[in-house]
Amino acid sequence: MKLLIQLSIVLIPFLSQGQQTKKVTKILDELNQEKEVYYVLSSDTAMRHGAYKQIKYKKDVLISGFYKMGAKD
Repeated sequence: MKLLIQLSIVLIPFLSQGQQTKKVTKILDELNQEKEVYYVLSSDTAMRHGAYKQIKYKKDVLISGFYKMGAKD
């Protein structure tokens, strides 16, 4: 019983940190195969949070950056 309480005290802060995100891929130009790949919060899909890339020809990274709670980081 003591072990269960100790594990709960240690694990709960780790499990409760962070927000869930989901990946969004937006096609900008089908002719040039240009797209944006970024992450948004699951709770607020307008709020960008995480890595951002603008890609051309499936592998050439034009722009790379990071968003934190909707603001460029």
